[in-house]
Formats: sequence, C-alpha cells, structure tokens
Amino acid sequence: MRDDMAKDIMRIENWVNDLMTLGTPDRVVPARMAKGKLIPERSVKGIPPRPASKKTKIHFKAFLHRLFEYAIKWGNLKLQRNPITLVEIKGRRKRVRVPNLLTGEQYRALIADPELSEHVRTMIVIAMLTGLRISEILGLRWEVFDFERMVFRVMRSHVGSEENDTKTEASDEEVPIHEDLATVLLAWQAECTGDDGVDISVNGWLFGSILTGRPFWRDSLHRDHLIPAGKRIGIPNLGWHDFRHTYRAMMGELKITLEEQRTLMRHEDIRTTLGYGGKSKVETVRSANAKVVEMLRKRA
Repeated sequence: MRDDMAKDIMRIENWVNDLMTLGTPDRVVPARMAKGKLIPERSVKGIPPRPASKKTKIHFKAFLHRLFEYAIKWGNLKLQRNPITLVEIKGRRKRVRVPNLLTGEQYRALIADPELSEHVRTMIVIAMLTGLRISEILGLRWEVFDFERMVFRVMRSHVGSEENDTKTEASDEEVPIHEDLATVLLAWQAECTGDDGVDISVNGWLFGSILTGRPFWRDSLHRDHLIPAGKRIGIPNLGWHDFRHTYRAMMGELKITLEEQRTLMRHEDIRTTLGYGGKSKVETVRSANAKVVEMLRKRA
C-alpha cells in the first residue's frame, strides 16, 4: 500500500459514496422438462445497476479501515492515525424498501397458488414458520433434521455457488419444528424419495438442482418464482426476507418477550431484533390508540 493513497482521502470518500450494484443482464432461460411437463423457453429481463445502500457503503468503509489498520501495524504506512476515520458516508441510513408484512389471508393464498412450484411452496412454508433467511433455507440438508425431538439445526448458508457458515454464531442454533411444519417437510421428503425408498435428493440438499448438483440460486428463485407469485396475489415485489420480517412482526403482535423473539430470530444483539417487522400496520395499533383516547376522555 502506497503513502499517496492515504493522502487522497477525498478520492476514497467519493469512491465509496459512488458505489453501485452490479445489476444483471437480460437472459434467455432455455426450455426444460419438469415432472413430465415441458416448460418453454422464456426471456428474463435483467436488473439495472443502482446506487448501493448506505449499509453497503458502511461495510466497505469498515473493510478499508481494517485494511489501513494492518498496513500501519505492519509498517507499510508511516501514520499515527487511520485516515479512513475521516471518510464520511453520505445519505441517511434507511431501508432500501419497506418490507411487505403478509397477512394470514395472503400467506394462505400464496401457498395455495396452483402455479407455484412445489419446492418453492415448501421453502415459503419454512420461511414463514421459522423465520429462516433464504440463504439458510438453501443450506439445509436432511441430516440436520431430528423428527423424534422435533428440532433441526441451522449449520450453514448457501448463496450462489458458495457454501458458508451461518451469518453469526447465534444463527447456528437448533430451531423447533411445529407439527404443521413437520407435515410439510415429511411430504417434501417423500417427494425426494424413490419408489424403492432410496433418497434421491440432490447430494442430500433439501432444495438441490439436478443441473448443478448444488442448491438453487436465490436470485433466480426470487425473480422467476417469488415475484410472479406475489403479483398474482396482489403483493408487488415480494421478497424472501419479507417472510422473516413477518415472522418477527407476528411475535410482536402476540406480545412474545423480546428475549424469546431474539432467540427465535437467532440474533446476537436484541437491537437487531427490534429493527425487524417494519412499521406497525394501522389495525395492529388501533386498540392502543383507543386506550389513549379513553384516558383523555376520563381526564377531560
């Protein structure tokens, strides 16, 4: 690392603040056979690049800060202070989009959608009944399930072609299996079992692609399955993380303790838990508003 890099802090600051997402190109999905049916070739429109979120820029700044720290520590830079502390990230820290909080009716309509592929339907049920991240769902293997104890363990995540550890140490925890979830999982396991009782799932993954031998791609599932399904029931731009936000919002409505919520969400910091669930919908706070009005009536 050269000293002149540390001297041009404004250039580094402008570079971080001008970061853009990569976007995806337009592509053609070839025709394929699925469960004896021919799915025709179709065109998929790409996603154009857009400005990176403030959270992403903050992460890049933290990475640069650590990089400069080691450069100073190892004597590559003759500095007494890390210059990256002077870099300012522009803009307000806010959500890129407001999460969709699903109602019970919307959830039931979604999983009853006849056009939805069975593996996607199963993934949605897991997401809604456990609050798992999509990367964790794609990282599930049959070996982590204990149907006698009715628990499973989240041990890995899968994004693209990369298999990784869970997001945090707290994420690597056992998760309870409700009987409703067990019914869906066992039905899916039956789908992944041949007539002779032999496991025919792809390399032991719950949701593996026969084309790659690895779990499905998150972005393809979102673009080709989840967004169209959401549109069919009136939810624009439905995302996988919306199920996790809904899971946390329902716990809030049920007045489940924050410590229990943190444990079920598998967060290390309870402040992270508090950031989930989005804004309360009007109907969920109507009774609270009524209590305030009643108090004012009595004091009038």
